[in-house]
Amino acid sequence: MLSRKTVDITGIVTPDSIATATLSAALHHGASVIATAFPRDVDAARAVVDAIDPSVRVVSLDLTDRPAVDRFAAELAAQGPSSMAPCTRWPSRPGVH
Repeated sequence: MLSRKTVDITGIVTPDSIATATLSAALHHGASVIATAFPRDVDAARAVVDAIDPSVRVVSLDLTDRPAVDRFAAELAAQGPSSMAPCTRWPSRPGVH
């Protein structure tokens, strides 16, 4: 389902978090995953991610720091063609405002 897709999952801090379940599901469905974590949570995220799949890259990233996010996006773009596409807004859903 997600083969040839790269997914950035953020918020992985504990083994029982929704983000951790999302990581497992994405890997199960064939996605390549990059995990991003708030700088103070990187060590915890790395421990959780390593227990699931040590090949997943964990990056320190504060998503409220726009220049840092831009640098991260530029780094990904410099790595060559990728199936990652920027999400500029959530898709609209009927009945959801």
